[in-house]
Amino acid sequence: MIRIFQFYLLSGFMFFVACGPATCPESIFVNMEAMEKGRNNLRFEIGVETTAAGSVQIKYWKSKEEGEVFISDISTDDTKHLITLSPLSPGEKYTFTTILKTADCQIESDPREFAVGTVPSNLTPMSWVAFDSTAFSGYLLLQRRTPRGNVHLIDRHGEIVWYQTIEGMVKVSHWTKENTILVLYGNDQHKNSAGADIVGYDLSGKKTLHLNLEEKGYIAHHEVTLDADGNVMALVYDNRILDLTSKGGEANQSVIGDGILILDRNGKELWKWSVFDHHDPLADPDLLGHLDDWGHANALSVDMDGNFLLSFRDWNQVWKVDAKTGEVLWKFGEGGDFELDSTLHFSGQHAIHRNARGHYMLFDNGREQRKSRILSFTLDTAAFTAAPEIVIDLPDEFYADRMGSAYLIDNGNILVCTPRSRSILVLNPEGEILCNAYVGVPDPYRAEYVKLQP
Repeated sequence: MIRIFQFYLLSGFMFFVACGPATCPESIFVNMEAMEKGRNNLRFEIGVETTAAGSVQIKYWKSKEEGEVFISDISTDDTKHLITLSPLSPGEKYTFTTILKTADCQIESDPREFAVGTVPSNLTPMSWVAFDSTAFSGYLLLQRRTPRGNVHLIDRHGEIVWYQTIEGMVKVSHWTKENTILVLYGNDQHKNSAGADIVGYDLSGKKTLHLNLEEKGYIAHHEVTLDADGNVMALVYDNRILDLTSKGGEANQSVIGDGILILDRNGKELWKWSVFDHHDPLADPDLLGHLDDWGHANALSVDMDGNFLLSFRDWNQVWKVDAKTGEVLWKFGEGGDFELDSTLHFSGQHAIHRNARGHYMLFDNGREQRKSRILSFTLDTAAFTAAPEIVIDLPDEFYADRMGSAYLIDNGNILVCTPRSRSILVLNPEGEILCNAYVGVPDPYRAEYVKLQP
């Protein structure tokens, strides 16, 4: 059960004062109040009221530790301020001071404390099988894909320090360059990774957007992200009625393929792309066996030049798509445009993206060999050759025939999600397992590495 704690009213403080031409009066703070926010144990609000208008920031740190100090966002709300502190470690006491800047001076309050509650027991059954505290320095973003699911962040100590309950069944989540989290959710009537609602949250718990795609005639699946201009981009299903009598099918046969949809923050449709416009279904000898999921696009990301990277699981291919014209610039993988040694062919792949080193990185599910791998490549788009940069075979116990992800961490380690074993791993560059978290049922979709942007 989540509890609400009402904490102390603070007034009549002593202050540290650093002033300009004028002096700040000691009574400039009318009151301050710390309280849990919105029935969320890992989120606190500090309410501040002052007699003079100015900007306010909160400086806070774990009471038992020295050295790591956190600074809140700046509030410019005149004389009444409400600032949310998050992420926070469960069960910890924090010390905080309030810093007020006016036109004339700056003043900082004496330190005070508040106590953080525990993580709700039903949030996740996650447990660490192995943990190395030096493996990563930022946060890990995970999602719990239950009917009333959640997304949560894990810090470098292996603790959940932030969570957000979602109204429906979480399908996939994604950290954005804006320090927000996009979530695709649906219900049990939608396919495994499909949903109708895209919702965004910042770390204070504020909802930054909410788009219902079903109202616009779409169902999204596998991916929600932001394009280079900050618009919302999603993979969506695209249904076409085709004459398949030449293939042994019907004259008016429904075929479900994939599209890319871009919307502004208000839900206005800006751009649409369909696989049907760039690949002829009648040229696929296996079409009749895949009428309800032709090609199975399962990942979408933005390349460094602003164009799109699109993964088709069933074709064992990654496509690069021009973000303006929709032209397919190249295909990488089985039967694609690049020369590739047969030992490096990937199958059923997920999570294609351009990593920080400029390499094309993916999680190779290895459905054909029943062996999952982490792969990254340098692609020469003039000579159309591919050179491997990372090739890491996962132990057999971490084979994943579906879903999964692999991302570089900024210290060179690799964050991996292997859904069938319900594991989140952190590997060093040699492939040795540094961290292994068991996250329980249902299978996780992926894990992302998060580094807060200033």
